[in-house]
Amino acid sequence: MNPSGNPLRPLPDPRESADFRSAYFPTANGHPAPPADVAEFNPRMTLEFLAAYYEINCLADRLMQVRAEPPSEARQQRERATLQAIDTALRRRDALEDRFAPHGIIAEPVMQNGYAVDIRFTFGNVTGTGQTRNTPRFSSAFITIPLPPGVAAQRQRQRKRAPGRPGPASVSHTVGFPKRLTRVRSRRQPKGVSRRAAAPTKQRPKRPRSPRKR
Repeated sequence: MNPSGNPLRPLPDPRESADFRSAYFPTANGHPAPPADVAEFNPRMTLEFLAAYYEINCLADRLMQVRAEPPSEARQQRERATLQAIDTALRRRDALEDRFAPHGIIAEPVMQNGYAVDIRFTFGNVTGTGQTRNTPRFSSAFITIPLPPGVAAQRQRQRKRAPGRPGPASVSHTVGFPKRLTRVRSRRQPKGVSRRAAAPTKQRPKRPRSPRKR
């Protein structure tokens, strides 16, 4: 087994490897794995998950063998390297789950003595009875609707108008309002005269003067 360091890169079929160990290759829903040259979507996805869990099982077995060795500096280095490889394999498995989750595909491992012996798959395009759901199909079409004679003639006249000459407003013309409304002047207020100057001033009544004492 020679796992890739990139967790996003899919693994090849481990059954084609010379050091393949069938004891760590899980089954799919209790059945043997699909053939390596299968072209359908669900079987191809099944093979990718089985290869990911096969890698995890082999690394878990390697970790058990390393921890069974007597304590030494070399053992600590091998254990650290194996734990890093297991972390990469788990991230590859998580990337597969994120990739196929939008398709309604769920892969749940069945564990036995710390190893995944079977993977329970749920496919979004397959019903509970095993029948394939119909794939939705979409179609589009362009329909030409002729305009009434009056509207068509009016548009034809607008096109023939000389440039710069304003024509009648189009039906689809929209009027935009300013964000801030300006203050409207009074109709009786003359232009250029402020509101305070145009308004009449109130005069105070004069108080009677008291006679001066001589």
